[in-house]
Amino acid sequence: MLSREIAENIVRETMKRLRQNINIMNTEGEIIASGDPARVGKRHEGSLEVIRTGMPLIIDADNQAEWLGSQHGINYPIVFLQQIVGSIGITGNPEDVAEFGELVKMTTELMLNQMELSSRQEWRNRTMETVIEEIVKPKYSKAKLDELLQLLQINLSPPFHIWILQTEKSMEHHSQLVRKFEEIIGSRHLLSAVENPYKVVFMIFGHSEQQIINKCQLLQSKLWHNDFPFRVGCSLETQTMEGIASSFHEAELALKLGAKHEIMSSYAGLEPISIVHLSDSEIKNRFAERIMALLSQTALETLRVFFDSNMNIQKAADELFIHKNTLQYRLKRIKESTGYDPQTFQDAASLQIAIWIIQMQPFR
Repeated sequence: MLSREIAENIVRETMKRLRQNINIMNTEGEIIASGDPARVGKRHEGSLEVIRTGMPLIIDADNQAEWLGSQHGINYPIVFLQQIVGSIGITGNPEDVAEFGELVKMTTELMLNQMELSSRQEWRNRTMETVIEEIVKPKYSKAKLDELLQLLQINLSPPFHIWILQTEKSMEHHSQLVRKFEEIIGSRHLLSAVENPYKVVFMIFGHSEQQIINKCQLLQSKLWHNDFPFRVGCSLETQTMEGIASSFHEAELALKLGAKHEIMSSYAGLEPISIVHLSDSEIKNRFAERIMALLSQTALETLRVFFDSNMNIQKAADELFIHKNTLQYRLKRIKESTGYDPQTFQDAASLQIAIWIIQMQPFR
């Protein structure tokens, strides 16, 4: 409970603020950390008395001989989770150190509690990461998963969604962003795993589709002006745990294929382009080359804006800063060059697919 490593850390941090030497003893009275390295490993009889009685012990010239291995100062019990786990001694004239002795004891106990909380949180984070690593496998071990979830005291309930948060800066610099996600989504409906310093995977469970939409809107409104640029890829909903592996790949594709300027990219609006992305490279490149080979960059940009504008002539013309008659002329020339009419559904679909292929794997 009071390890040598923890004791050394407490001594180091405490002595930054004090000029007196600090010793920490375990329940056997052994000095396990000290500002004086020569005392480490030695027995401290005064410490054993403090641990036995639970009371501070003042050691001075009058009683030092009674306590083998002790020096002048005051020793205090260290209490953690209502148990005495050791003692801390401040070396020096008892009258001088008495004024801050209780403060040192309290600070030590607070540090011990904080380290324990951090250790528990780290264990929880690692266990959650193991759960997600297991569940995104095409064939996961149900027995292993059940054991991990029982340790976390979590009951997974459908529907399930996977969100992947990606940042440009290392995640360790803005853990507040991850905490904000947890706060908005709700910690009882969320598992998270740090995949690498720039990416965190969230598994959301027990939230309806409408609740997920609301969470997306809330995240965007609250984090739009965040100092750390980030993007989130969102999967479709799945009702089964077996479908979570596919959800993970959907979220990855949403990140990869979504608009770079959008905070949230949902796979729901990217299924057609995802299908193209996953198709055989040689086949799709030949298809795009055959259709687009004779088009200029201006024509390609015209088509892209036209389709992004939902084939609305006026909106696309405004976006391109040209007159709508100019746009109609360009579309006519594209039809003549390719044999595909951008203003009819069937031909527009073929042209859109060709543009997606060009954007994924430029060959010009």
